[in-house]
Amino acid sequence: MRHRLEYAFVKALFVAVRLMPDPLVRAAGTLLGRAVYTFDRAHRRIAHRNLASAFPSRTERQRKAIARAAFSHFGRMLVELLKFSTLSDEAMLARVEFDGEDRARLAYAQGRGVLFFTGHFGFWELHALVHALTLEPFTENTITSKSELAEQLPQIRARGWAIGDGERIPDAFGIAVPYFVDGNIAGSLTATMPRFRATHVDTDRIATVLTHFAQRITRLLSVTADTQ
Repeated sequence: MRHRLEYAFVKALFVAVRLMPDPLVRAAGTLLGRAVYTFDRAHRRIAHRNLASAFPSRTERQRKAIARAAFSHFGRMLVELLKFSTLSDEAMLARVEFDGEDRARLAYAQGRGVLFFTGHFGFWELHALVHALTLEPFTENTITSKSELAEQLPQIRARGWAIGDGERIPDAFGIAVPYFVDGNIAGSLTATMPRFRATHVDTDRIATVLTHFAQRITRLLSVTADTQ
């Protein structure tokens, strides 16, 4: 029930931001972040505890100000990301800049592979949305169609595990099962093999084994989180 309510809220927010001008999007995101800070006591306590450990010399008032600003930031980021995903391809590209695109294209022209390394700072999430609009997909099997991805997601959720068939690494086949902490995905267990072996293995059996251990990890992490 909780996940359905969260999905309904995000879906309604998605529809709303499609119609919002950018200044209103940022204001709505800030308001959302402040609301979460105010009413989500559990995560507010976690933020305060983490900040007390990271900045012991700061006063409690200063740490609370940092926490409020962080919640506001992530609220803005969420709503802006939703807004960005509603834009046309042309509108997305008009809002980003690529540095080093010429070097990547030169490597492609020479028939060479390209590895992209990105820093975990700034609005790096946009990279996943705009990369395939300018440069070639990661592999021939990389899904770049929003509609195709939307069709697959319900199947993955119902099944409880996902398959990677050359989407990121051309010759790799993988099965991934998530594990959880407090009802949220915290990571995954993955079995990866060469693609030529995929037709010779029992995919369902591997997924069953991974699911068993993912559930054990979920229980262990939940116990650890409850005792902290």
